[in-house]
Amino acid sequence: MAVAMALRRACGTAVRRLTVPAAPMRFGVLRQVLASNPKTLGVTRSLALASGTRLPLATRTANPSAWDAATAAVMAVSVTVGATLTSMTLCDPASLVVDPSTGLVLPAQLAAAPDSGRPAPRLFVGSGCRYKWGLVKVYAVALYVGEVDVRAAPSDGNSFVEAVATGRVPATLVIKMARDVPAATMNSALQEALITRVIQFGGGEKDLQAATALGELLLQGKANLTTETEVALGVDVTADGTLRLTVAIDGHDLGQIRNNCLCHAVLDTYAGTLAVSGEARASFVKGRAKF
Repeated sequence: MAVAMALRRACGTAVRRLTVPAAPMRFGVLRQVLASNPKTLGVTRSLALASGTRLPLATRTANPSAWDAATAAVMAVSVTVGATLTSMTLCDPASLVVDPSTGLVLPAQLAAAPDSGRPAPRLFVGSGCRYKWGLVKVYAVALYVGEVDVRAAPSDGNSFVEAVATGRVPATLVIKMARDVPAATMNSALQEALITRVIQFGGGEKDLQAATALGELLLQGKANLTTETEVALGVDVTADGTLRLTVAIDGHDLGQIRNNCLCHAVLDTYAGTLAVSGEARASFVKGRAKF
């Protein structure tokens, strides 16, 4: 138990959600989670303090063998204190996915909004990287859709993503930062994409104000979007048929905006034919087949 507490303190919530699968996969999975978390530099030191066992200090490195050695040491300590890695965890391996381009760890499912009328969780469909100048990795964007909704949607991947982009399928987008970006910079780029689409979709002054309101919510949430910050943009259909956008940063709800045109613009920005990340959209199209 001491090892579990030390590992959780060192690595944060990502490890609390991890279940390490049976060997030989466990070394690679744990290495991926540790390597993706900015708090992992002292993980083995924390474990050593908790167990009274001297461990080699693991540092984030491009050398996989070093991480295998560190992972082996972590597992050795778990045996020393009579705990296993499996006993530390709260859910199964499917609770985490890794974006292939950025290496960022993402949840495999999201809890539904309490008042969405759809209690089932939203499941991971796919993800991809948003690049600047085609080279710099800015963030990963992932799409989540409820299983009932995705099964009711078109089975063809392109038609499915088109349905998401037009708001016909309730969905959540999770943006996870791959680098530090000022919130004002991120908001400026998002506003440009949204306003262009609001005008394209025939929106009026009220819809443009809704886009501005979204920007204000994001700026209130965090001045700087540091690496691994998660921005969630969830779209639901209310009882009266209006689309509602729910905004959250790192799990903290910032507010809601009811506006059909804005919700359409947000979804189209990431799932439309001119999505800001073609890589992510292609992953969404391919991900439909999983259901």
